[in-house]
Amino acid sequence: MIHTGGAVLTALGPLAANSNSSGGSSLGAFLPIILLVGVFYMFIIRPQRNRAKQAAENRRNVAPGVEVQTTFGMFATVVAVEDDAIVLEIAPGVHSRFSPQVVARVITPVDEDEADGEPETVDAPAAEAPADEVAHGPSAEQSAPAKA
Repeated sequence: MIHTGGAVLTALGPLAANSNSSGGSSLGAFLPIILLVGVFYMFIIRPQRNRAKQAAENRRNVAPGVEVQTTFGMFATVVAVEDDAIVLEIAPGVHSRFSPQVVARVITPVDEDEADGEPETVDAPAAEAPADEVAHGPSAEQSAPAKA
């Protein structure tokens, strides 16, 4: 408490003045909770709904011949679409049945016209060592230290 000229001021200031009034503002008490719910909705619920809509759209776009990525990261080609399952070719000649919910995204093929046009660089093969060095290691003449 601070005494100044006969008036007593408290550290609470305006809060002490509001505590004497009856009723108070109930909106002011619930405002932080309302803001917290709004932030929770904006950052958690809404993005999850958007992801669910996108996943449903991806499942609708699945057709035979389309390349997809599964939720566990595997790339595969759709062979057949059934009522409750899809058949994916995960390797040449290897077909497996999966639930349609495993489709994380549909891979859209890139047209050659849209590609950047730069050819892929292929590293030149490494120079091969003579066959006798590969099988037997360097000869005694090559591994012996030079004498002066």
